[in-house]
Amino acid sequence: MLRLAAACAVMVVVLLAGRWLWPNWTHGVSAPTRLWHLAVLVLAGGASYVAALFAGGFRLRDLRAV
Repeated sequence: MLRLAAACAVMVVVLLAGRWLWPNWTHGVSAPTRLWHLAVLVLAGGASYVAALFAGGFRLRDLRAV
């Protein structure tokens, strides 16, 4: 459970950093640019979550237990 909480915390930090880097990406920006920023944030958040899980000792075998 601690690994999941740590992975969530890492993802939150990455998403907040992305929001800090692009503070006004919803106002006065074209739709393709907004989609690009959203895609980057989703991919960065997901990648950081998975990386934190693996760094914390997650194994693919752990998925079989579910």
